[in-house]
Amino acid sequence: MLTITEIGEPILCRHTARWSAVFNVYRIEPHYLISSIESAPVFATADEALAGADRALDVLAATDKFPNMCEAF
Repeated sequence: MLTITEIGEPILCRHTARWSAVFNVYRIEPHYLISSIESAPVFATADEALAGADRALDVLAATDKFPNMCEAF
């Protein structure tokens, strides 16, 4: 099954006031959402969460695994 992973909108945790990175995994043929993955709320801003998500996609492409999603990556 061929998939593609895209960065979603960061999510603000109301308890910690920190942000999570979000990833959406889609099946390519036929095209539909398989899952959404959310990191722990470890980023101070939404922009930091987006930058972290971009770095995580680089790790995913290189290793076929996400980085540790419980710490700032």
